[in-house]
Amino acid sequence: MLKNFICAVLFILLLVWYSDNKIDLLARAESGNADDQYKLALILYENGGSSKDYQEAFEWFQKSAEQGYAMAMNALAVMSYYGDGTPKDLQEAFLWFKKSAEHGDVEAQHAVAIMYYQGEGVTKNNQEALTWYKKAAEQGDAEAQYNLASMNYMGEGTRRDYQEAFKWYQQSARQGLVMAKYNLAVMYHLGEGTLQNYQKAFKLYQEPARLGNAGAQQNLAVMYAKGHGTAENVEKAFNWHKKSAEKGNSEAQHALAVLYYKGKGVKQDYQKAFKWLNKSAEQGNIGAQYALSIMSKDEQYTRYNKEENKSSYNNATESGESEKLMLRDDTAEKLTPPDLSITKKRVGEMVKKVQKNKK
Repeated sequence: MLKNFICAVLFILLLVWYSDNKIDLLARAESGNADDQYKLALILYENGGSSKDYQEAFEWFQKSAEQGYAMAMNALAVMSYYGDGTPKDLQEAFLWFKKSAEHGDVEAQHAVAIMYYQGEGVTKNNQEALTWYKKAAEQGDAEAQYNLASMNYMGEGTRRDYQEAFKWYQQSARQGLVMAKYNLAVMYHLGEGTLQNYQKAFKLYQEPARLGNAGAQQNLAVMYAKGHGTAENVEKAFNWHKKSAEKGNSEAQHALAVLYYKGKGVKQDYQKAFKWLNKSAEQGNIGAQYALSIMSKDEQYTRYNKEENKSSYNNATESGESEKLMLRDDTAEKLTPPDLSITKKRVGEMVKKVQKNKK
């Protein structure tokens, strides 16, 4: 997300570093040149080792920003956000980001969207967050595209719109954002906002699963188990269920228990089946809780706490589940839904574009 801005900052630093006369830079800044004011402020900030340096940097950024220089506005916003050279003030940070965003700066637009969504420095407003995410998304910001898609998927700040969500996940995925690839895969898998396409879903799950996304691993396992988008392969289904289960995915833990219980894709092992059912049930998985209550009636499981198992059974029955939650393949082969968490990256990370230049 910060690639273009970082390149711009590095280019400016090179220009400054090779300047014939730094005194000339100061003179040009004092004469009112916004670009030179920004360069001077950046040098002071980059070489800053004291509060005095940061205060001077803040003053020069402010002079440049007041002339409409967007990058200076961003720098002021960040310094206000962190309290560098000025008292920490999230409201002031928001105002400077907003001014820069209104000048069309994509980084600032994304920052404004995040602050509106999280209610940082401004009253939380999902409609405004959606508006600013869209502005940044339309300029090609991959994370803004992802967040815009998620808001459309959930119906936050707008009515629920799977087609719009699919469109923006697709654009974000094309830029390589792994979370977007996973969510796009789920939408292809379920036929949400697009025609169902197992082959495309299977292909899109590969990278997120390889990189450790537990949801993608579980969903790949389901595809191997059912032969959707690929040849049926119970051994591969087991392996992907296991990877996902070890990362804490409750659906995968339930599925893994079923495979151990039935000896599908692995040697039958009742103790391991019970172990994974227990893990899944502890996370509130209703199917696992019910299956656990059935298994707990067997004498070989009496060493486990029957009272806890009874509690799990009650949770399942009170939720309206019945015999369908027994240890059946179709019970365990549940997809993990899209990851709809809006990226919680703090706005300040944006200006680590400035902080990364500090020695």
